[in-house]
Amino acid sequence: MLGMLFFLHTYFQDSVWLYLLGLFTWVALDQLFGDLKKLMGIQIRSSWMNRLYHGFLPVAFIFYIHMRLKLVSVTVATLSLFVVIQVIKFLVTRVQVGKVNIEHIEGRLSGIKSLIYKGAVSVPFIGVPKPEFRALAGVDLNIERGMFGLLGPNGAGKTTMMRIICQVLMPSYGSVVVNGQNMIKQRGLQGVIGYLPQHFGLYNHMSAFNYLEYRAILEGFKDNTKRRYRVLECLEQVNLSDRKDDLIGSFSGGMKQRVGIAQTLLHLPQIIVVDEPTAGLDPLERIRFRNLLARFSQDHIVIFSTHIVEDISGSCNKLAVLNQGQVVYTGTPSEMRHLAKGQVWECVVDDEAFVKMETDLEMITHVRTPGGICARFLAQNPISGATLVEPNLEDAYLYLLRHGSIPC
Repeated sequence: MLGMLFFLHTYFQDSVWLYLLGLFTWVALDQLFGDLKKLMGIQIRSSWMNRLYHGFLPVAFIFYIHMRLKLVSVTVATLSLFVVIQVIKFLVTRVQVGKVNIEHIEGRLSGIKSLIYKGAVSVPFIGVPKPEFRALAGVDLNIERGMFGLLGPNGAGKTTMMRIICQVLMPSYGSVVVNGQNMIKQRGLQGVIGYLPQHFGLYNHMSAFNYLEYRAILEGFKDNTKRRYRVLECLEQVNLSDRKDDLIGSFSGGMKQRVGIAQTLLHLPQIIVVDEPTAGLDPLERIRFRNLLARFSQDHIVIFSTHIVEDISGSCNKLAVLNQGQVVYTGTPSEMRHLAKGQVWECVVDDEAFVKMETDLEMITHVRTPGGICARFLAQNPISGATLVEPNLEDAYLYLLRHGSIPC
């Protein structure tokens, strides 16, 4: 490539092409020298050697342009541009090493200084790059038939993972494999998965039957008899047959969630994905909905994403815990509870002792009782006056989130 560049320098005579070739040669040589330095294991630690290394090529480029084009105006413009770039790099370096905080610049002309620094760090290629946000990183799960729980705090990446599985979002890299077939590459497998998002729209002015029939038409059920039979079958599966002619607007939150499940069942998916389905439901509706999903999981894969630990403990035979885009645990609920064994304590203390305990220990829950405040907390070592208790799933969940990744 360098040989071709040098040949082109002798071939072209036009000033614009010579300038662009010189610029490209400068960048190519800088990249090549940097790669050679890494390949040979050479580390230039001295600051003056670094300046010499990075300063030689631009000076050589400016000298070449001046001697080849013999245009003083172009030479002066190039030199001025080089000086501006160096000034921007200097300002950016001060921000990167922490010498300048652009959000808290004080003193005279602080407003102008702040504007200059903000402009420098936002310059493309030589400014401060924006940190890359990774919603998921290195997630590797094997999900089999049954009820699989995906547990994690808000913002852990659960919804992103659900949307990737359901092909609503495309991953930057990686794959989703169902029965040996890559779902990312084979878009025709979309009907294999039924997805119930956290927020989905229903037409409140329509009855449950009419709405599901409308959705069935959109999904390709052309035969009237088969379509009506399938809609009635789905309503039966979610226990809404007796309310099929009632308006959806008159339904409770749990009943609307059941209509959503019936909608996902129309095309007989092998996998049912539900994202935060019990959020906003009262306890009785949550129990009914969990039982409904548990019944479906006997013949399907049901992926149940939630941040409510109680939903997982009462229905899932296997689960994974996501935190900050990474899987910190995968296994059964009983195995997860065992992780916090010997770490959960309880004691009853007065108000003064509780204030100190709340500051020094990892508190789980506390309840005021006639004898004082009954506190439940995490601790690795025995605490005077505290009793070791058996952990529940919520204790283990908090333990995982606070103490990082546990080998799966």
